[in-house]
Amino acid sequence: MITQVQLPTQAQIKSLVDEATSKVGREVFLENNLRGIKTMLDSNPSLYHHYGPYWWAVKGLLVANGVLDGQEDEPITREHFKFDDPIYTLCAAWAYHQHQIESMVINTNLHYFDLDGEPYEYALEDLEMETWAKSRKR
Repeated sequence: MITQVQLPTQAQIKSLVDEATSKVGREVFLENNLRGIKTMLDSNPSLYHHYGPYWWAVKGLLVANGVLDGQEDEPITREHFKFDDPIYTLCAAWAYHQHQIESMVINTNLHYFDLDGEPYEYALEDLEMETWAKSRKR
């Protein structure tokens, strides 16, 4: 089950958060990061797949901040992959996104996790994003 996936602790990503916010501050980082994600999605909506299960928490931030329209949600997954602080959510999601790219696991909606020695496959599908991606291919 997706809620058994171990997330990094805040202590584990604190240095990433500190680095991300050190030059621009928290509010500017949040605004710039959300706009950057939207720009990436404008160029290729399918790139949402790289966020894996973090997508739902990222999408929630995009929608809450008026950067993206959308209603499709996976509440259980969103809540599990969301930190109390949106900056931590974005940094954890970015780290996962980067890990996917560096591992050459791209252009797939399938994400694999180890749950106490047992493999677990998570299939990400946001029908709003899939519709947007298909409409751009025409």
